[in-house]
Amino acid sequence: MKPVFQTKFGKLEGNCFSACIASILECSIEEIPCFLEPKGTWYQKYKKWLVQYNLDFVAISNWEGETKPYCPDVYCIVSGMSPRNLMHSVVFLKTEMVHDPHPEGGGVKDITDWIYIVPKYPRLNHEKKE
Repeated sequence: MKPVFQTKFGKLEGNCFSACIASILECSIEEIPCFLEPKGTWYQKYKKWLVQYNLDFVAISNWEGETKPYCPDVYCIVSGMSPRNLMHSVVFLKTEMVHDPHPEGGGVKDITDWIYIVPKYPRLNHEKKE
């Protein structure tokens, strides 16, 4: 993981999520698109973009009020409300925040979900062989 900081700020303009992806993939933020849109289609657009790298997202919503990620041994993107009262994303590892892409820091509170970037494996052929 190589810390990358966000370059845009605000409810619809912010690129903290893109900065988290860049941090985990260890690339520049310019290489990661910012698909945040008011209609919430960003998740599917990121998934489609990741396919070219044989990667995918696995998202876990926080249905039971958990405060720690479910798979603590890998980097993940954790989202929740920031101290600035905007949704925000940070990078976690082993149940601890390891990078906040916002220059002011502060992390997130009231975690809403965590997202893992995982390899996208080809589908297995389950056809019956004779």
